[in-house]
Amino acid sequence: MITRAAVGIDYDGTIADTNAQKKRWIHEHCGIDIESYQCDRSSCVPIIGHSRYEDMAAAIYDRTWTLRSQPVAGALAALYELNTHYDTFIITARLPNRVAFAREWLEAHECSGLIKDVLTSAGEDKESVCLRLGISVLIDDDPRHLLPITSLSLRPLLLKVGLNSEQQAEITLPAYRSWQEVLEVLTP
Repeated sequence: MITRAAVGIDYDGTIADTNAQKKRWIHEHCGIDIESYQCDRSSCVPIIGHSRYEDMAAAIYDRTWTLRSQPVAGALAALYELNTHYDTFIITARLPNRVAFAREWLEAHECSGLIKDVLTSAGEDKESVCLRLGISVLIDDDPRHLLPITSLSLRPLLLKVGLNSEQQAEITLPAYRSWQEVLEVLTP
């Protein structure tokens, strides 16, 4: 039996724009203005601290805030396009009790049928999850999930929507600034 290639996609900040909500929370609770692309854990903790990040995550990743999230620009169209070429999995670092909220969001945006499964990497790294499922590409907005990848069979793609070229040069991984740029690399 011939199987299609598989792609893994992070959920928060990659499919659902929870980064916009994080940015707002940080402004309201910390009095700091940051860019949305700085709201992943790796970028944000040095700015607001671990404790505040955990407080923010507890709020943003709950059901109410999850369902309020808008899609990342181009994400839904990208899911449709990727689905024509790949089996698509959501690989999230959300705790297991919060994965259901991501599934509910995907259903509300009528794209859950495009996703083979929504899985948490809690308790292991995303590389291990991807290798176990035969995923060959991992798209994430947080370099902490991509930089430790050592397998040559897993291609890491960093998606930082809104990043400008000057900021892009400061990142150690090649960074894609839009879903369109990601699709140009992954689709014929």
